[in-house]
Amino acid sequence: MWCKASNKKHKTYNDGVLKVTAGSCLLKDMDGKDLGKSTSYSKKVLSELCEGSTLSFSQKEMELVKRLDEESYTSGRIFLPVSVAPPSSSSTSSSSGTLITPVQDKKPKYNNKKFKSHAAITGDGEVREEPRTIFPRHDPSAPGALVLSRPPKGNNKMVAVVLDPHLASSLRPHQRA
Repeated sequence: MWCKASNKKHKTYNDGVLKVTAGSCLLKDMDGKDLGKSTSYSKKVLSELCEGSTLSFSQKEMELVKRLDEESYTSGRIFLPVSVAPPSSSSTSSSSGTLITPVQDKKPKYNNKKFKSHAAITGDGEVREEPRTIFPRHDPSAPGALVLSRPPKGNNKMVAVVLDPHLASSLRPHQRA
């Protein structure tokens, strides 16, 4: 179990795996993501770790709950979400006799839908067939309008870029030029 280092009395612990080698410790969450690594502990301290021992590094505090065998770690079985299920051909039997199968109903992490342009969809959700008429947000011919750029004559796909009249009225003369 691990939690963020804090002085709180009741800490919120998360499940994780601490891999201890000759001179280093590696903390992983249950998705297999690396959370922290330390080489500051001596080999003697690491060899004396037992259930209930605590370690602290990478702004995390760990409490060792159970020792895992190397085979279950290297196979990746401990990182799979499990559920107890009735016997089937794809299940594996554990030492206690209950059958464990990986959970398959997780949603995918990423959405692989194609991008749809929102400009081509009406408010009803239907796709618009005819092209929209393009016009500037503010009237470029209004008195006091500040037009930043005008499109060339005869170009229907470009519009004049007009500054908001409320903003343009507060500009100084050298800023309008």
